[in-house]
Amino acid sequence: MCIRDSFYTGQAHVDFIRFLLENGASLAVPTWTNNGVVSLADPTLRPSTDDPQTVSGAAELMRLYAQLGCSPTWTCAPYQHAGGPQFGDHIAVGESNAVSYYNSVTGARTNKYGDYLDVALSALERTGKGRLLSTPRVSTQNNVEAEITQGVQIPVQTQANNTTTVTFQDAALTLRVTPQLTASDTVTRRITLENPAPDYSRPEAAFCDLLARRPDLGVAVALVLASENRRLSETARGLALDPVRKRLAAFLLESAESTPPQQRWTQDMIAAHIGTVRDVVGRILRDLIRDGLINKDHGQLVIIDREDLMQEAGLDEP
Repeated sequence: MCIRDSFYTGQAHVDFIRFLLENGASLAVPTWTNNGVVSLADPTLRPSTDDPQTVSGAAELMRLYAQLGCSPTWTCAPYQHAGGPQFGDHIAVGESNAVSYYNSVTGARTNKYGDYLDVALSALERTGKGRLLSTPRVSTQNNVEAEITQGVQIPVQTQANNTTTVTFQDAALTLRVTPQLTASDTVTRRITLENPAPDYSRPEAAFCDLLARRPDLGVAVALVLASENRRLSETARGLALDPVRKRLAAFLLESAESTPPQQRWTQDMIAAHIGTVRDVVGRILRDLIRDGLINKDHGQLVIIDREDLMQEAGLDEP
């Protein structure tokens, strides 16, 4: 893995790495660094008199990364060093030119990762304290607002002068972002978020009249709503408290028992169903295959060790 943000841009970088070290964090895979803004070997290349705060902060950040266990390559072209990734290796790199080199010349495989953001989101997913709903992308220019909208339009019926009119209104999640480049080559963003939703808590007068005439229908509706409320409460509890691996194990057991044979689930569909993203589903499926709980046969997932998979899902044998 390549740490892209070893390039000092502020005290927050130093505070973040110090926080990891103070809380016992360690690296689980071989990790190397991007370039720094100073030279630890030759401090005269950027004397502290130029910018004391930046020079001292950058030097401390580099020492902290080395203390964390990173291989201190201090270059944006780590492929120049011997002993790096090989053909077919799955790696995580943030530097653009290194991503291109490893994917094309070396034959390793990597997306372009954003370091701190990816680490923070992954930690939230693994601890059950958050989940990714989607990962949209949009291109824009400096000081030009970009907009992403995802949702539906709902019909709204109005009556006037004995005429019924149906109009459609947006019920969609809308994100607006305006980036601005600063003189110090950093980016600030103005972000606004809208999430309008229909209010179904107040039924129409005609439906209320129907419930008054048919109490049995009211009881049936109440039972359905209570059942749906229990289901949603259980789903919310799982999303808030259960790690993704547990939710995925439960889904595999449930789908094996109740899904019709003709139903084919893609990783994107599974991710949407259990409240995560495709990359996380793929990684956990590989882990379950490696641990011998499931297997992949002609594109289909086969449960090998049902007992251990039920333990992963927090279920007891019937």
